[in-house]
Amino acid sequence: MVSVRFSFKKVAVLSLFVFFGALAVLGYRAFAAEENKLTIAFGYARPPYLFHVGDEVRGFEYEIVKEALALEGYQVVPSFLRLSNEELRGAFRENLDAIATVRYDTEGPGYLSDSFIEFQNFAMTRANSGIKIRNLKDLLGHRVGAWQLAHIDLGKDFNSIAVKLHKQGTYFEYPNQKDQVVDFLDGNTDVLVIDKDIYNYYAYQMHSVADVVFHPIFGESTRYYVRFKHAEHRDAFNRGLKKLRRSGRYDEIVGSYAIIGTGK
Repeated sequence: MVSVRFSFKKVAVLSLFVFFGALAVLGYRAFAAEENKLTIAFGYARPPYLFHVGDEVRGFEYEIVKEALALEGYQVVPSFLRLSNEELRGAFRENLDAIATVRYDTEGPGYLSDSFIEFQNFAMTRANSGIKIRNLKDLLGHRVGAWQLAHIDLGKDFNSIAVKLHKQGTYFEYPNQKDQVVDFLDGNTDVLVIDKDIYNYYAYQMHSVADVVFHPIFGESTRYYVRFKHAEHRDAFNRGLKKLRRSGRYDEIVGSYAIIGTGK
């Protein structure tokens, strides 16, 4: 009888050891899963780069970031903000691991990734307007519609033109770029300053057949980056981004949102 009780105690102790060991493993896995989650700030919707379908986040800006980090074992938790340059400097005081999408010359803390998307901005006019836009100064004298914070995003030269137009009451910035396109198509603005893919997306959604002209006054496309709080996360993103490009998956993601426009 004594030996039986002794064996029972050993089994009980062993069971407790296994139980608490399992809890420790589960706890570690839960901790590791949380450690692999990165909260990344994105701007508000600008299809086809970023938008929502119900509760689902879509757009090639978001999907490239998500898939590049997934290849390195990280899960993206998106947070939606619209930050000015001044706000970017203190953004990491909040519970953020990274900020997408920022220009190379945007000041702020953290570590800048490789470029992962490009915006090709144009000044757009209706073909029947006869307006010729050869440089930034040609915007003067016209009603110009741009996206929110374009006066910052497009640099100092554009900002000086925007200030002059604003004083004349002929410069407008839109938080929602769909409204920006609608106003242009309705004739409420003469010139639309916008990324070509964004215009084509909304024009397609609205079944617009407007004949428009794209004036390339902003030079080369504007490259954008992700600013990370920690260098190790930046490095992981860069590795994942290279893998996406080499595999052809990067082009697949972008191509899945491609829309053929009607502009010249």
